[in-house]
Amino acid sequence: MVQPAVQVAESLDGRGEELRRVQSDGGGLGFRWFHVVVLVSLNVLDLGLTALVLEAGGRELNPLLAASVQSWVPVLVKAAVMFVVVVALLRCPRGSQLPDRVLSAVICIYALVVAWNMAVLSLG
Repeated sequence: MVQPAVQVAESLDGRGEELRRVQSDGGGLGFRWFHVVVLVSLNVLDLGLTALVLEAGGRELNPLLAASVQSWVPVLVKAAVMFVVVVALLRCPRGSQLPDRVLSAVICIYALVVAWNMAVLSLG
């Protein structure tokens, strides 16, 4: 009978519990930080595409940022939010899946925003 890799590793070094914990946390901290990189990238794309939409005569639909789009306020707001996200992630327990789920949902929302901006630009 073939043993699962975790059992083999447990019999080799006696650290089976730690290996199971790392495998069951949704890919580990590296996966969580990959989400952060994707989220930061989408924020940068949103800023750039929004600037292009505004140059083409469009308007900002986010009511919180609409009055300040011609200043550095949106960049500062996005940077502050990213800082809070990183601090919150550093404080989350490693095995918790809640941060990964929240990051996935926020990434989906930002992907829709970026797609909207791209559609507005392509339609002219």
